Amino acid sequence: LFFVMLLIFGDIADVRQLWNENFDAMLEDFVHRGIPNGQPLIQTTLQSLNILLQRHLKTVTEFDLPDLLHEIIETELSTVLIEELSYNFIIADLNKANTLNKAQHTIFDETFSLIEHRKSG
Repeated sequence: LFFVMLLIFGDIADVRQLWNENFDAMLEDFVHRGIPNGQPLIQTTLQSLNILLQRHLKTVTEFDLPDLLHEIIETELSTVLIEELSYNFIIADLNKANTLNKAQHTIFDETFSLIEHRKSG
């Protein structure tokens, strides 16, 4: 969720670098749900991001991210399953905000403040 908010509302100079630095954290939830390593895991993560981005009329193709290979998604993973996994992923991310240390919480609060300012402005 936070990654998507940064893509939508942030002014990210290097989206691919942001992806590379945060990929392991993003796929963690899918690993625990039994999604196979390799392309299925990458594609599930991208599909999850895509579902969230579509809620803001965006897609992963608009950003410098790895290609979303629709044939892998269609043959190995159903969209309904990915959507359900994405829902739990969002809840888990929101709950993690309570575990941030003081410095992390300051950054988190500032980011949300900027996002709220952009929405109202």
